[in-house]
Amino acid sequence: MQYFNILNQIIVLFLIMGVGYVAARFKVISQEVNVGLSKILINITLPFMVIASFNFKFSQKMLSSGLILFALTFIVHGVLALVSLMLFRKCDSGKKSVLRFMTVFSNCGYMGYPLAHSVYGSEGVFYTAIYNVVFNIFLWTVGVMLFQKEKRKGLYKKVFKNPGMIAVFIGMIIFIFSIKLPFAVSNTISLIGSMTAPLSMIIIGVSLYDVNLKTAFKGIEYYGASLMRLVITPLAIYAVLSLLGFTGIILGISVLLSAMPAAATTVTFAQIYEGDVESASKITVVTTILSAVTLPLIMLLV
Repeated sequence: MQYFNILNQIIVLFLIMGVGYVAARFKVISQEVNVGLSKILINITLPFMVIASFNFKFSQKMLSSGLILFALTFIVHGVLALVSLMLFRKCDSGKKSVLRFMTVFSNCGYMGYPLAHSVYGSEGVFYTAIYNVVFNIFLWTVGVMLFQKEKRKGLYKKVFKNPGMIAVFIGMIIFIFSIKLPFAVSNTISLIGSMTAPLSMIIIGVSLYDVNLKTAFKGIEYYGASLMRLVITPLAIYAVLSLLGFTGIILGISVLLSAMPAAATTVTFAQIYEGDVESASKITVVTTILSAVTLPLIMLLV
């Protein structure tokens, strides 16, 4: 049952991606408009999704487990960030940034929430929100730096002023002080945030229209990066956490979210920061396609 739940969610995301591809094919959405959609995603829908992810009722036990998961996720992302700097040294600068970015950042948000819900229910969504807090902290710091190495002067101030990090701070205040938002405000935030998953898949689909899919599966670096993202990382996390005695939902969520394909924001960041959009689109589609096989198999472990 778990295998088919995950597989069905992946199929849904692919169908939405297909809508974007068809929209580009019939010139409903141009590449220029797609850049605008990326800006809407980064500056509006994604921050709202981040804020909405904190709007949960939780017990003391869940809070304690959430703090443990927060610490573990922080360590995992820190290690992956360091490891990524040792990889893909022979690639050109643009492709190198993309491959290092996807090594650190999985699709733990757009794919993570629906998959965690299908496997673990509402409790899975809560822990996925905790995981995504760390993801967003690293995304708007390490992620931006990977694409803006030549512009580091003043970068540390900028990353803490961007919409994503501001949303994290707002969400943390709501979470820590258990602020009950008015129904209208809460629903508005949730509805806008819920646009993120389909919008991100449409953006990827539109980007793929200009990509030669035959060449997407050519290039040893794509397979090496996919192996790292989809197999080596989740297996390493499973092995280490199991040895440390972690079981249950903390182990399951950590493995599930680390086994996701390349983050959809790989393409978005490449567009926003004038990176290698073609390589970003290729590695995103390659890892997403391969994850249809690897994800269910990895989850058999937990």
